[in-house]
Amino acid sequence: MSRIRLAAFLFALLCAALPLLLFAAEMPSSNSAAPGAPIARRGAEEARFPPIHVVVVDPGHGGKDLGALIGGREEKALVFNLALRLQEQLERARGFWARLTRNGDVYLPLAERVDRAQAVGGKALVSLHFDDVRRSRWRGVKVYYYGRFRRIKPRPGERVLPDPPQAQIAESRKLALRIHEALRLNGIPAAAVDRGAFVVLKSPAIPSVLIEAGNLRDPLERSRLEAPAHQETLARAIAQGVQSYLAELPAIAKR
Repeated sequence: MSRIRLAAFLFALLCAALPLLLFAAEMPSSNSAAPGAPIARRGAEEARFPPIHVVVVDPGHGGKDLGALIGGREEKALVFNLALRLQEQLERARGFWARLTRNGDVYLPLAERVDRAQAVGGKALVSLHFDDVRRSRWRGVKVYYYGRFRRIKPRPGERVLPDPPQAQIAESRKLALRIHEALRLNGIPAAAVDRGAFVVLKSPAIPSVLIEAGNLRDPLERSRLEAPAHQETLARAIAQGVQSYLAELPAIAKR
């Protein structure tokens, strides 16, 4: 008798589930358009859900590494504030996601910053710093991509990374030029794009730039850099430059 009841229960369960199974089989896949969908419809669906661009923002210094210390202001805190503004500006645009290499006042080795950028599949890496130069003519934002014109002495105990391939350096230069152009369009003084052998620019797979966002040693420029309105304009200009570069990438590179 128990077997008959069990068989009856299983048959009733199958009858109840069958309509749901048939409905699911008729639904199109969530990862692609239906097999019979027109090409234009598939293109429209891709336009509605564009690929995500992961942009890695690297606030320089942190923890025991204060960076420049001028007038009681620490570079590590100033760049972190700018990084948060840049993150917000980037994520205002649909299809962009910004990740920070450090989310607080922590020390992070330079090579590990590159590792973290690659681990999240970054399409661009922007490292933020401020200058500390006594010469008054050393004003304006400077954008660096990798090159040997400015040699940087490695820190003791730091892991040494190999130079990036030439093709990657060329892409980093394109990114630097787009950011430089956006800075000028937003009325921000920007020096010429330059090359430097900074460790954070050595990713073999991610276009990378280092931005010296102003000279803290210069009193006039420091007062401008501390103004929230200028910080917001600076972050917006950098974001526009990054977005302009990524918009030019071939479709296959955006995925």
